[in-house]
Amino acid sequence: MVKKLLSRLTNQIEWKSLLRGFLIFVGLLSVSLWDFSFFPVLLFLILAFFLYISEPPERKTVWHSYIVLILSSLFVLAHVPPVFRIWGMVSFLYGIVFFGLFSFINFRFKNRSAAHGGIVMLALFSFFLALFGLSAVSAYNPWSLFLILLAFFGMYALLRESLAFSGKFTERKRAVIAGTVGFLGLEALWIFQFLPLGAINGSAFLSIILLLLRDIVVANEEGMLNISFVLREVTIFAIAVLAFFAVSPWNL
Repeated sequence: MVKKLLSRLTNQIEWKSLLRGFLIFVGLLSVSLWDFSFFPVLLFLILAFFLYISEPPERKTVWHSYIVLILSSLFVLAHVPPVFRIWGMVSFLYGIVFFGLFSFINFRFKNRSAAHGGIVMLALFSFFLALFGLSAVSAYNPWSLFLILLAFFGMYALLRESLAFSGKFTERKRAVIAGTVGFLGLEALWIFQFLPLGAINGSAFLSIILLLLRDIVVANEEGMLNISFVLREVTIFAIAVLAFFAVSPWNL
């Protein structure tokens, strides 16, 4: 009897998360088809807000990731070629991402730490994609300072959320570490403007760098920062560098 109840509850959670991911997909698709008019965007934001507050208290662990994903999805979608908007490919991918996020809130993952890291990774990737799109249309104008501040506080919020989830740091320590790593990420973002990586490769590369730095900080706090850990992180970084540079158009 208990197993049947647990199975029924699991199925309900799956369908609930799937429905919410589908609603996000439909919302983004509608916004793109209406050419990002004010009222469709407003209705989408209202929908996203009510979907979030209707979730259990566990939603607070992904609050910053949720905001970043919702807002960046609009900017990313606005800068992709129109044919992708009409087909709904980008909207569909974001629907899958939000399905995973809502599933995480409803305890659908055994390794919650790894799952949360994946959510932060996707949020960072989406955030950097949006930044690359904004900088392409806002370079060398007064909005540059705004973009710099936006980049810093976006990285700061996501890193602070990630550190808070680990449960190993005080509030003040989280703020200092997130600010420091966010500043380093800002420097890396500036350097990447001069590399022929492209928006997608650059966003993925930056996301990996920030999460590797986060892993090092957490491992040091847990007393697990040893040679084996460092070699593993260096290997991941080296593979990422080779992969991204291999598919990037170098013209030196």
